[in-house]
Amino acid sequence: MLEKSRLRGGAHPCVGRLEVYHGNEWGIVCVRKPNEATSKVVCRQLRCGNVEEMNSGVSFGRDPPHKVWLDDVTCHGNESSLFHCSSVNWGVHECNSKTNHFNIKCSEHIKVSLADGEDRCAGRVEIAYQGKNGTICPTNWGQREANLVCREVDCGEALSFGRGALFGLGAGPVWINDLSCGVEDEKIWGCGRMTNRNCKDEEKAASVVCRDHIDMRLAGREDACSGTLEIRKGKDLLSTCPPEIDLTDPDKICEKLRCGNATSSGPINCAGSNLTCSGSVHVSLVDKQVSHCYGTVRINHTGQEGAVCSNNWDLKAGTVVCKSMGCGEAVSVYSTQGGGPVFLDYLRCNGDEKHLWHCGALRPTQENCQHAAVICSDSVKTRLMDGQSPCAGRVEVFYHGEWGTVCNEDWDSRDTRVLCAELNCGEVQSFHQAPVFRRGQGKIWRSRVNCSSTETSLQDCPADTEWGQNHCSHNQDVRVVCGEHKKLQLARGTSCSGAVEIFSRGSWVGLSGASWEQAAAEVVCRQLHCGNAVSKEVKGSENGSSRKAWSHWFNCLSTEDNVFRCRAEKLAKSDPKKDGFAYVNCSGSVSVNLTGLDDRCAGLVEVCLGGSCGSVCGRDWSTKESQVVCQELGCGMVAKMLDDFTVVTENTPLLLDFVSCTGNETFLGHCNLLKEDAQQCQSGKAKVVCSDSIKPRLAGDEGRCAGTVEAYHSGKWWSVCDQKWSKEAGDVVCKELGCGLAVETHTGAYYGPGSGQGWVNIGACQGNEDSFSQCISPDKGEQCLGQAGVRCSEHREISLQGPEPCSGRVIIHYNDSWSPMCSDQWGQSQADQLCQHLRCGKAKSVHNDTTLQGYSKWLRYQPCTDSKPWECPLELADCRGETAHVKCTDTVKATLSEKCSGRPRLARNGRNERVCGRNWGMTQARVLCKELDCGTALWTVWDSRYQNNNTLDATVDHVRCSGGEPLLWKCRALSIPPKTCSAADDITVVCAAGFKVRLTEGCGGRLQVNLRGIWEDACPMNLERGDLVCKKLGCGALTKTEVTTNLAGKVSLKPYLNCTQNCTELWQCVTEKNCRLGEHTLVYCSEHRTPFIPLPLILAFVVILAVLLLVYPLVRLYKCAVLKINATKRESVVSDSVSDYECINTSGDEQSGTELKRFASSERRARSDEEDSQDQCSSFVSSFTSGDVDVEKRLVRFKSDKESDYDDVSDSLNEANPDADLQWRQRDQEGYPPPPGLDTQLDYDDVAKLSESGHPLSEPTGVGDLGQTAGGDGETLDGTGDPVVED
Repeated sequence: MLEKSRLRGGAHPCVGRLEVYHGNEWGIVCVRKPNEATSKVVCRQLRCGNVEEMNSGVSFGRDPPHKVWLDDVTCHGNESSLFHCSSVNWGVHECNSKTNHFNIKCSEHIKVSLADGEDRCAGRVEIAYQGKNGTICPTNWGQREANLVCREVDCGEALSFGRGALFGLGAGPVWINDLSCGVEDEKIWGCGRMTNRNCKDEEKAASVVCRDHIDMRLAGREDACSGTLEIRKGKDLLSTCPPEIDLTDPDKICEKLRCGNATSSGPINCAGSNLTCSGSVHVSLVDKQVSHCYGTVRINHTGQEGAVCSNNWDLKAGTVVCKSMGCGEAVSVYSTQGGGPVFLDYLRCNGDEKHLWHCGALRPTQENCQHAAVICSDSVKTRLMDGQSPCAGRVEVFYHGEWGTVCNEDWDSRDTRVLCAELNCGEVQSFHQAPVFRRGQGKIWRSRVNCSSTETSLQDCPADTEWGQNHCSHNQDVRVVCGEHKKLQLARGTSCSGAVEIFSRGSWVGLSGASWEQAAAEVVCRQLHCGNAVSKEVKGSENGSSRKAWSHWFNCLSTEDNVFRCRAEKLAKSDPKKDGFAYVNCSGSVSVNLTGLDDRCAGLVEVCLGGSCGSVCGRDWSTKESQVVCQELGCGMVAKMLDDFTVVTENTPLLLDFVSCTGNETFLGHCNLLKEDAQQCQSGKAKVVCSDSIKPRLAGDEGRCAGTVEAYHSGKWWSVCDQKWSKEAGDVVCKELGCGLAVETHTGAYYGPGSGQGWVNIGACQGNEDSFSQCISPDKGEQCLGQAGVRCSEHREISLQGPEPCSGRVIIHYNDSWSPMCSDQWGQSQADQLCQHLRCGKAKSVHNDTTLQGYSKWLRYQPCTDSKPWECPLELADCRGETAHVKCTDTVKATLSEKCSGRPRLARNGRNERVCGRNWGMTQARVLCKELDCGTALWTVWDSRYQNNNTLDATVDHVRCSGGEPLLWKCRALSIPPKTCSAADDITVVCAAGFKVRLTEGCGGRLQVNLRGIWEDACPMNLERGDLVCKKLGCGALTKTEVTTNLAGKVSLKPYLNCTQNCTELWQCVTEKNCRLGEHTLVYCSEHRTPFIPLPLILAFVVILAVLLLVYPLVRLYKCAVLKINATKRESVVSDSVSDYECINTSGDEQSGTELKRFASSERRARSDEEDSQDQCSSFVSSFTSGDVDVEKRLVRFKSDKESDYDDVSDSLNEANPDADLQWRQRDQEGYPPPPGLDTQLDYDDVAKLSESGHPLSEPTGVGDLGQTAGGDGETLDGTGDPVVED
């Protein structure tokens, strides 16, 4: 809730009775004994300084409020607001509200005044505070605040208020920068405060003009310093002078008006005294040069030129200028750059002043400002431009010295009505949908005009946008045709000679011969771009026709550019029979041609006029203009132009920038032709395609009434796309070619590819079009994949009837029936043409066939030139026994690469050729299968699997069969050059007799079909006749069928047997169907035998083999370990043998030495076996351990290092006892056992022991040296070699 406090009843806001505002009501603060601390808080809160006096009583008793809001308020003195002090509740009191007022006088003296105005009731609001005059920042400055100030200075209510430097900014500080005034406030100081808000320097002064402001001016003349003295108080013109106005001194009056001294005057009073001052003030408008009603405001003050600053320049001030100059109202104001003296700034006009000098203003001392400018309504003009009369065309407005256009945003009939009335052009005829007029250039002055239909001119209508401020383009220029619009043409002659006719109010009428003058004739020829008037004449009505005449005649000066700008005078009486009609013959001519192509009915538009020829800008060219061109050239109707239609002569110079026709003109010269700004065309040049330049043809070798459809368009032949090809379009083609109606329509280049250089599309064709050009679509058929074809009812097909493809009676298909041809017109030349046409070489013979007698409908051709015999006119004849028979040189036979299936071949004169598969289908396949006696055709497809094996070339393509031909060669086809058929166009055919079925397990298993040259699993079949499979395979009866499914498999097209009870052959069942990968049919017949599969034996063999493979390495490892253990044992035995050897060597015991030598010899014999074992063990361990380095190194060392030691021991024993070896052999033969504890082989480690014992093995050693212990555990060797056991 808003709570305020004030001191009321005193002379200024800082003295008076303390009141507070609460609950939307003022009330007093009751006090019995004033408190200085409370008074101090109040003065501080009100920004009134310190406390000077305080008391309780009725010191300021004027109109005290009845309400007591506070009582016993107690402050400490440091509070920021009275409402922060303690008191009883609001409205609770125990005091006398009439006597216990709290009266306070603070030290500050606040005074409000208006400065720098013409009197005390107008000016800048200033407040005296703290000894300085300051201003109010005009934040929230409005009518309420201005009224407070005016009442406070005793000047009534506020007449106007402003902000900024209207009366100067003042030099003092800003004392109030935030205003929040309500209806409860009485003084501006009470509702203002200072905050941290910044006040802009250019706005730091609030100003006001109060109603009691006195204004003095001299009015009634152009000069502001002379005229009748007018004194106004506020808006009221005074007839009696108030006491404060002194009129006794005229010089002072002139000085106050800033007009010098008084030069003449009568008695001065407020009743309308005349006064002339020495100064003078005149206003003018300048824009580059002196203009009458728009430009920068200039003031001539007593001979010195100066400007007006544009600060606070508005429409009110601009209107004062315009009215003072007789230029109407101000349309808009603006500012310009300039220099020089400035006489006025911050103008304050009410709009009713008679002179700009009468407005309040500052007289600036600086010259650095923008100058005020204005556009008055009388300088704004409106016109309709580039039409054929002043009452039609593009709407243009002259504004600020420049013509510009009007945007069509929000333009409606009310705007058009105001415009047509302003131009004296009658009522509205059309807008928006009016004929296209040339788009404008330069400025777009107006947009979103909102007329109410009551305005007298377009400039009086308000608009939602400022002048020149919009986002429109010239494509949006408003175009209008008013009711009084007229057109001109020359009829009954050429484009530049004939009867003058006027189009007025919806019809063409002749110009009366009455008052037909040479000046008007000159203007007519000039308007029609026809040069000068060579002659003029008056003629009567032709053949007594009752032509209507226009009711006016043209009063021209001969300088006008348009006859409708001449003054039209109404004829006193119009009598066409008596007055006749006006005719003129001009010196020039206007002609049009289409160039750039070898076709006079299509190409670039070239116009010749005034002795010059050139092209036309295509920016605004439309179908209406094209229609006039086609009609003038006699080329039929206008046709749709292809999107990328180009002409090779596009460098032809431009002549016309704009052409606009209604489409009904006889000559292009009667259209609206504009030559200006022709070089500004950026949209290409006008091109036209007429219907007579578009014609169809049927390509191929079928004759003129059947083939691939091609269209001649834009100077070349195009292929016609088959995407929208229809019977109706075919009818139009056939009719235009004189071939009747369409019998068959085809797609996919049925008659061959043709020779078109691109694609054109067919549009919506109804079949009743007059020309094929009406069926052509302008969009190109870039995405087209096939060409359209048609066979018309007048098509003729010729063939040879007989069992051979290239021999037989000549028959012709005409009018939907086959007829034989008479032989009397057939000779070698005609037969050669026929054989070549049938791709059968040349004619071998031609003769009469007399076998055909009972036939009643022969045909005979009538000889013609430049046509094949069968294309000449035909007539019915009775040629019994005289039927033409032709035999050609070539022989042709159709085959398949396999019996009843495979790739089609043609054996021509014994040489095989391929058949190219374009346009191939089931109809052709059926004819081929029937010819080969292979039953019906089951399947045919393009098949490029054999592209690497294709050694044959193709000679025919696009084979076309009706299905009734007995031979494939009887079908129509195209002969193609070698190597023009790709492998992708190979085809495969499967006839009924070539169809194959099998079961994967003989008489059981998955059902497979060979339909495409490969065996494929068939889709799950219809099992109704599953027994047919077993029967046809010779597998007995059906025993079982199964169907597998796979819901996750990929779907593809696969063979499918749909055998029903009506099927007697498997080929009758075959078709194709989409099924998933992995889905198939299992069929088992009674003859199926399950093959023996020895699965248990195989599993047992695998287990045994695995065990052997596992045990074998373990056994080998075990043997290696045993070998190692034996080697270790042998170490101790060899050690004992060495001791025995030393003992024997010492004792010389020959027997013992021999035994020991025998021992060594035995060890030598076993060494080789041991080496083999060690090698195998080493290899095995190495491979088993995958590179065990320690084991491998040890075996190598065992093999290499110890071998030499063993040899040394053996050699030493042999030297010591040469017979020892013999003794050992004898001992072996007797079965004498070896020494105990020794193996039959001596380990290499044992020999190493001998070497380590220090025995010189490399030297000859006697047996007596071997006397040491050779055994172990107390065993020794005696001379016999038997063991000796010591006690």
